[in-house]
Amino acid sequence: MVRIRLRRMGMKHKPAYRVVIADSHAPRDGKFIETIGHYNPQAQPKVVFIKEDRARYWLSVGAQPSDTVVRLLKNLGVVDAEGKLIGEAPAKVEAPVKKAKKAVTKAAAAAPAAAVAAPVKAAAEAGEFAGSVRPLANGSAPEGYAIKGNQNSMLYHVPGSRYYNSTVAELWFDTVESAEAAGFRAPGQKSAE
Repeated sequence: MVRIRLRRMGMKHKPAYRVVIADSHAPRDGKFIETIGHYNPQAQPKVVFIKEDRARYWLSVGAQPSDTVVRLLKNLGVVDAEGKLIGEAPAKVEAPVKKAKKAVTKAAAAAPAAAVAAPVKAAAEAGEFAGSVRPLANGSAPEGYAIKGNQNSMLYHVPGSRYYNSTVAELWFDTVESAEAAGFRAPGQKSAE
């Protein structure tokens, strides 16, 4: 049987919970099917976020909510006092996000390199910074660009550096000088501010 229940997160004496869809035989903090929300009873005011459309879907296909989840869903107006679904279930049920991401990744990997090269050249010409381009559709580096730039942290990483493999490249630079001219800095360098 599939259950909608809480999965404990947080630290000792400071619980926070995720609202998950799980098999009834799985451990409390074990394997689950999908996360549909979170609940933090320690925050003032208490934080409750549940994706109502996903909760309605799982209730419509027979998932049984725990007593606490029934109370949370009742406060949101999804179920009544007995735990019965209020209103209609959504007519169109979307596939879980993970499946959609896999489909997009497969489509990008299947795209021919020639079809991807044209947008990259246009991005290089209209690039935000001289000597920089956006990643290819599959996330890889365009030819001649090996230095990764992350706009969130404003750091650049050269091949072989400590964080090179774990960094998501939002921009690719051809030289260190072009990265520094764009305002990026190497990890460990003091910012110019």
